[in-house]
Amino acid sequence: MRGLCLILILSQFATAPLAFAALGERESQIATDQVRLRANKVQRTTQARFSVHEITSDSNTVKEFVGADGVVFAVSWRGTFRPDFESLFGSYYEDYHARDASRPRMISRHPVSITTDQIVVQKGGHMRDVHGIAYIPSKLPPGVQPEDLQ
Repeated sequence: MRGLCLILILSQFATAPLAFAALGERESQIATDQVRLRANKVQRTTQARFSVHEITSDSNTVKEFVGADGVVFAVSWRGTFRPDFESLFGSYYEDYHARDASRPRMISRHPVSITTDQIVVQKGGHMRDVHGIAYIPSKLPPGVQPEDLQ
């Protein structure tokens, strides 16, 4: 019995999710996201003012937008379930969570937009098809608009 309990406890640590390259953090963390998401494919594309790391698993796709300074300034997601916002938003999560928790709850399928002094989050979808984007307005590269993040 003790052996079974030990195996169950250790398996929890073995399957614990790794952190995302959260908003405001260095791009070097992105490599661990492939493992965390059990990604089938990781693709990096470079645009004029930023690069995009697209991490695709069987159920979700997460894009991490990285500026020339190597810092993640935006993340987007699309898939069958909502990603772990606490890991994805990093140090910006508390600011987002406080605003999200204080907003009135309505039963609707309308997209939700949450704007704070530090972060903008736009999310929507329905069961098994969720999507959204979060970005740090102060870290957007010069000339980049939120609409450019696709």
